[in-house]
Amino acid sequence: MVSDILTIKDLFLAPILVFILYRITIWRRNSKYAHTPLAKYMVPALTVRIVGNFLAALMYQYYYGHGDTFAYYTGATGIWEAFLFNPSVGLEMIFGNPENFSLDARLFAHSHLYYSATSWPIRIGASIGLFFFNTYLCIAFIITFFVFISAFRMFRVFYELYPHLERYIAFSTLFIPSVFFWGTGLQKDSIALAALGFLTHSSYMAFIKKQKVVPSLFIIFACLYLLANIRPYVLIAFLPALAFWVFFSNRDRIASPILRFFAGPLLLGLGAFMSYFIFQYIGSQYQAFNLDNVAYTAKIVSDYNLAQSIEQGGSYYQLDFEPTLQGLISIFPQAVNVTLFRPYIWEIRKVILLPSVIESFLNLSITLILIVRIGPVKIFRYLVSEPTVTFCLIFAIIFAFAVGFGTANFGALARYKIPALPFYAVALSILWSKQRSFQEKNEPSFSYTPS
Repeated sequence: MVSDILTIKDLFLAPILVFILYRITIWRRNSKYAHTPLAKYMVPALTVRIVGNFLAALMYQYYYGHGDTFAYYTGATGIWEAFLFNPSVGLEMIFGNPENFSLDARLFAHSHLYYSATSWPIRIGASIGLFFFNTYLCIAFIITFFVFISAFRMFRVFYELYPHLERYIAFSTLFIPSVFFWGTGLQKDSIALAALGFLTHSSYMAFIKKQKVVPSLFIIFACLYLLANIRPYVLIAFLPALAFWVFFSNRDRIASPILRFFAGPLLLGLGAFMSYFIFQYIGSQYQAFNLDNVAYTAKIVSDYNLAQSIEQGGSYYQLDFEPTLQGLISIFPQAVNVTLFRPYIWEIRKVILLPSVIESFLNLSITLILIVRIGPVKIFRYLVSEPTVTFCLIFAIIFAFAVGFGTANFGALARYKIPALPFYAVALSILWSKQRSFQEKNEPSFSYTPS
């Protein structure tokens, strides 16, 4: 494994690339968004991600000194060295099936290349590295740039639906600190985050706006394929939420009341079926994640992560459950709570988790304020009338459960949970505007009209 991800090459090549990325962003802003409120967010949104990526690289290099990023970069370096040895061998390692690698390819291949989920960051990183002499920051900045583009497309989706919430939507999709720090660089999480943003935007274009359907469908299938291989539980949470969003956003277009009545359950069932199919696919690839073994696997992973966190003096939590599906379901509220609302300030041992504490506290505070001010009944009515809010909440809550029960370490959780944060923040923003409008409608009038 490489001992350093940052070298002298980064000092010279990375600033040039950053300059080019800014020029592309400014050109795009001036050519497409010059006369829209969206224009003012583009450069700041790119800036926070570039800075976040750079700080994360320093953290991985000088604070941790090891981790997934090192493994992926080591794998990409092996492909780069193979390419220098023989270009055909390098290309074989990027595009070929590891089971059929030639002897030369096997000599350069990192062990992660032989596993689907971990091979993708290596292949993507190596493909970018071929154009930048395998310079880590250049690889990381290109991936981060695509994350930025996908986040901005998500911003466009929710802004079109709620233009009066421009600033709230901008913060929720572009400026959450954990997202622009942890969701950058050569990581599965950043690649999955980019795919999720493109998937959300393309689904909106194809199924709700009915515009650019063919290219949108192409992007949708590409993102589905990538997520199914790199972070399949993202799709398990996303597809039922998407089915709900698409149906209830198009419900009024269905003329027949009978079709309207049956279409909803059918679409939700289709989303659930697709999630089940993906789950079965995971189980066929990795026996530990077979549906019959998932609770047992979750228990083993949770206990292992807990033991590692205690041994290394990390910030950890523990969710006790029986290794059965019933036991797993029984901790649903605790798992969602730990993902969205924890860690609390007294649960952390490292200052690096302080931003996560602040974000979790804000999520909890705003959620409790909304429940108190609006009430559960009115919130339910809002969810029925606002399919976008329900879509965001369904995805955020299912995803929060999926990552909450098996992580056990708050440091790892801060990175794993980032796909849920923009969606939950968008939902809170819309509900907050709803409760304000509700209060304004119900405030007593004290105006006096003289007789």
